[in-house]
Amino acid sequence: MKLSRKGTTPRQRKATLRKMLEARDHEALAAWGRNERQAVRTVFSALFDPDDLLRWRAIEGLGLLAGQESQRDLERVREWLRRLLWNMNDESGGLMWHGAEAIGEILMNVNQLIPEFVMILHSFHREEPFESGTYSALARLATLEPKLVAPFVPFLQAGLTDPDPRIRAHAARILALVGAKREDHPAWDKVLTDSTPLSVYDHNDGELRQTTVATHAQV
Repeated sequence: MKLSRKGTTPRQRKATLRKMLEARDHEALAAWGRNERQAVRTVFSALFDPDDLLRWRAIEGLGLLAGQESQRDLERVREWLRRLLWNMNDESGGLMWHGAEAIGEILMNVNQLIPEFVMILHSFHREEPFESGTYSALARLATLEPKLVAPFVPFLQAGLTDPDPRIRAHAARILALVGAKREDHPAWDKVLTDSTPLSVYDHNDGELRQTTVATHAQV
């Protein structure tokens, strides 16, 4: 794939990105990110993609580019996070429904920023339409830094009885990852027998998997 720093149109950049996301070609994406000045802007636009799989791979790709950029300019990654937060604000004019998941993925790849942004991320767990995305992002971070997510358990445990199966599954998963005691959370046992179907992104192979609330809640 020929990579160019300049001379491409937005349509060409979107087409290039789509091919890389469809192939889940992280090596090509990393090289593109180093050589294309508009790479991050193009990935940001892909966070609005209606295709669930492509959107998740764009979220994953943004995290990859953030990890790469953090080695050169950590402040620029902070700017990306602030941009996501702005786009999660009604005043931005373009509400980014999946901004919480994108923030979580950046933090997974730029661990040193977790203490700085995890509290802000958590604040969206009761804010529509970001609730399930916030639980998802915090569950992901809990696999890496459980001690930084553990303080939010008193607030997140309410998710065990939420009508949204995604929230129930992620809430139980978070509790397990941070080492909470099941006897302290009576609703947890019910989640562990919940057969409601659920679709989750598998970061190991980059595919959407059909599972159940109970299965995803297991760690």
